Amino acid sequence: MQRIIGSLVFTKINSPHHKERYDLVSEQVEIPLLGGKAVAIDLNCSIEEIDEHEDEIAATLANFLSMAPERINDLKAHLFAFYQDFFLDVGDDLLDEMPYQENDENILDFISLSRVTLSHSEQTKRCYVVVSGGCDWEIEHGLSVSFENGNRLVWVGEASGDLYHTDAKGNVDTENLIYRGHFLSTKMA
Repeated sequence: MQRIIGSLVFTKINSPHHKERYDLVSEQVEIPLLGGKAVAIDLNCSIEEIDEHEDEIAATLANFLSMAPERINDLKAHLFAFYQDFFLDVGDDLLDEMPYQENDENILDFISLSRVTLSHSEQTKRCYVVVSGGCDWEIEHGLSVSFENGNRLVWVGEASGDLYHTDAKGNVDTENLIYRGHFLSTKMA
């Protein structure tokens, strides 16, 4: 089975994570935000969600794929807060994995984003593109970055599967947080 959404063709494949499920995955596509790196996009939506929200999903994909490569710099302050927060939590043990960073100038050198997933949230009724991969300071959990509607940065943090921040009761965060850690947090500009 194939499904065309926007300019991309998604193909049904058996899920590597769930034996009784399948995934819809695009062909390799160059991602400007990742410096033109070609990756497949995983569509993490049910067929019913795709049918109901196809226009929004297509618009989210178009927004994400048209983001200028320079937008990667928008992540720096939030990534640096994530790094600092982790450093405050684990201390000098972090220095075994990467050199100490005094500012966000070189923080992008210590991340590797390689997976792109599009999801629809029933809670917010919006689509999100999540870009995930690794970072040298949080090797165990990795890193994810979420863009609401494909172009509005709403999450930077460990790869937890979250699309956006919620409060302790599961309500969507209204404080416009991008990164929320144990000691530090950052907000939207």
